[in-house]
Amino acid sequence: MDVHGGIAQERFSVLHELLTASTPGRAVVRNTAGAGCRIRLRTRQGGIIDSDRGRTSFIGSANDSARAWTRNYELVWEDDDPDSVDWLQEEFDALWERAFPWSEFIVKQIGRLARRGDRPCWALAGKPAA
Repeated sequence: MDVHGGIAQERFSVLHELLTASTPGRAVVRNTAGAGCRIRLRTRQGGIIDSDRGRTSFIGSANDSARAWTRNYELVWEDDDPDSVDWLQEEFDALWERAFPWSEFIVKQIGRLARRGDRPCWALAGKPAA
């Protein structure tokens, strides 16, 4: 991910706002499946409620980057069947209950990346350009 461009800076800003909201989201899940068991969660999942179209759900492993969409096989599955939406909501709720907040250090780093601007090298050294 390009962490230096304007688009990346905007995304970090939005993420920082979400993480510092009055009711911040949780994003890290503990491995509580038992000794010797490793859980790898790389999926993105969620539900959407639309007043016009009703409910739908999505799940997948897609990464939102130019490289991912042009060079990788990315998958997103969407389903508006009520049973599928209910199942995905149950799975999401179970993971949410096991999750805990991002560390303060990570949140601060995301905020720093959101505020970072391009500066000439001489400005970083504290010396004026010759």
